[in-house]
Amino acid sequence: MLGFSLSFTGLASSPTTTTFTLADLTDWEFLTDKTATIALTNFNSLPNADGYSLFGVGSNLGAFFRTGEETFYTITVGTPQPIPEPLTVLGAGTALGFGATFKRKLAKKTNKK
Repeated sequence: MLGFSLSFTGLASSPTTTTFTLADLTDWEFLTDKTATIALTNFNSLPNADGYSLFGVGSNLGAFFRTGEETFYTITVGTPQPIPEPLTVLGAGTALGFGATFKRKLAKKTNKK
């Protein structure tokens, strides 16, 4: 199913990577605060292809586990980091390029005098 997937790596047992898709979720609810940070979760999943089940645990984002194993993996929300738009990066690079060119031209004019 398109549009949603969560992948986890570094798991203690084989396979060391697992993925959940929207088709794995049986029900879900996410409540956010005014800053769109997830404040409360309530969701469950069917076991995915690797046998892991995913569930919400309140103020944390959730957890997942494999039936028959003692390891639970907790999922928490990190602090969102701003990502500059590609045009912003391109504009900054262009401005630096023009600045270096004009500085060189000004230096040549100053040396001629």
